[in-house]
Amino acid sequence: MDHAELEEILKAWGLGFRRREELPIAGSPERCLFRLVVEAINGGRFVLERIAPGQLSRRTVMGAVLRALRERGLGRIQVYLTDTQGQYVTRHGTDLWQISPYAEGIPLSRPEYTLDGWRGSVLADFLIDLKKAAAPGLPPGDREPFSILHFIDELQERLERHDPAVLEETAKIIRFLRREFGDVHDHLPVIFCHGDLHPLNVIWSSDGIACVIDWEFMGCKPEFYDAANLIGCIGMENPGGLTGPLVRDFLLGLNKVEFLSPLSRQYLVEAVIALRFAWLSEWLRKGDREMVDLEVVYLKLLRKHAGVLRETWRFPAG
Repeated sequence: MDHAELEEILKAWGLGFRRREELPIAGSPERCLFRLVVEAINGGRFVLERIAPGQLSRRTVMGAVLRALRERGLGRIQVYLTDTQGQYVTRHGTDLWQISPYAEGIPLSRPEYTLDGWRGSVLADFLIDLKKAAAPGLPPGDREPFSILHFIDELQERLERHDPAVLEETAKIIRFLRREFGDVHDHLPVIFCHGDLHPLNVIWSSDGIACVIDWEFMGCKPEFYDAANLIGCIGMENPGGLTGPLVRDFLLGLNKVEFLSPLSRQYLVEAVIALRFAWLSEWLRKGDREMVDLEVVYLKLLRKHAGVLRETWRFPAG
């Protein structure tokens, strides 16, 4: 894109365009069609994203939800700017655009970060703050509660038709979840969740969280959702991290305020295993057979060591 076109696009927000910046952008590039960092004449840096037409409704909701959470006191998030017409998504020609402040961070040292206890503590603090901010009533535009077990049922049907080998590899784990978790899942408390919380969706400072990003999967979900997804991602990066300082301090931080109900704490291992099927589905969608095979190995590891993990994660509440 040339200077003149970027200048015209930024006028929608009353910003004067100075230059394009070649800076790293955290988060998944798949969440939009195109993105770049721009510097405005006032010196501010912003992430400019071009989104697909099918994202218009969801991205508008995201804008409203994030602003509502900020107004309710939630820090460490970046709120989308509204344009001069008060809209979170701006149309320029046939393209749709959003813009938010650019947040600088410190790259993670992988996989060593999975053993940093302080990261677990600040992640727990963020989830506690998110729950408080959403507590007076879920932000506007929320969806119906998500059921990971229903998702697994649908995934199983797809595997029966298209990938029976993967289904055979995971069938015992699915039966385990239905037996141990099926009668409990729908009775767990539901809260507003980020929906994709893991360390790569965090912009880190030297000793804390600068910003939590990528809220596309936010919504009403079982209260374990963000915690279980985070723990599962730590273990995928480094299986030893499942019993390491980050996960330990994360759970200790949550338990101090009884973030999870006793029932959710009791079935946290099953929740972690169940949510890995969402990741398995993602690898299948991308056709990434290496990651599919790795995910199957990881699922088996989690199931094999479920008892040990349950005992390790059994910290007292309060």
